[in-house]
Amino acid sequence: MDIILFNDTGSWIHRLDPRARLIGATILTVLLSQMTALPVLGWGCALGVVGLLVARVPLAAILQRLVPLNALLSLLFLVLLFTTPGDALFRIGSVVATGDGFYRAMGILLKANSIVLILTSLIGTIEFVALGRALEQLHVPAKLVNILLFTVRYIDLMLTEYERLSQAALLRGFQPGANPHTLRTIGYLIGMVLVRSYERGGRMVEAMKLRGYDGTLRWAHPTAFRTQDFGFLAGVTGIALILLGVGWR
Repeated sequence: MDIILFNDTGSWIHRLDPRARLIGATILTVLLSQMTALPVLGWGCALGVVGLLVARVPLAAILQRLVPLNALLSLLFLVLLFTTPGDALFRIGSVVATGDGFYRAMGILLKANSIVLILTSLIGTIEFVALGRALEQLHVPAKLVNILLFTVRYIDLMLTEYERLSQAALLRGFQPGANPHTLRTIGYLIGMVLVRSYERGGRMVEAMKLRGYDGTLRWAHPTAFRTQDFGFLAGVTGIALILLGVGWR
């Protein structure tokens, strides 16, 4: 199960312990979520960009996450700009854009982008099994970790079945269109995906039980914090304190 945004083991971020990345991302995102000062949120965005550059995340992978987010936020930006009471910034006919609306909208825009950038660089680059192991080592309940890992696994399984059945339908001459036949075929397709995924999931559970699975995941290689992990967390804590001080002022 290799669900990961981008894996470049040569980058410094990828060599950090996943637990250190989780803790660092939590500290920064919780802090930024409580900030309203635009300079602090701007520095948060810059910090996320630096993290992406260090992790060597491809531009296409970044845009895949930022474009839908900012398309939605642009609508919110316009609504807040023209509906928030305050001093007039400019006018378009009888519609007034306010400075308070601009400040609030920019705060939301910068906050959302900074959090997404930081999460993408620190957590989005963790291989999913390693993420589950890190969560369990951080004393997240084992049942929650199991649910997370198996949910992602089954989503991947259902997508695989859907692609296989869609390809089979196309090879049999199915041409989707706005007609009852298409709706009926899609309904059958969704039903078959659920049935086949359920059956395949059952076989997978039986195979795991035969290999000794008793509800507890056993990790092959235990990990330990190293000097660079402690240094990373110390740096993140220092940055968080600086941002907190700037925001407080």
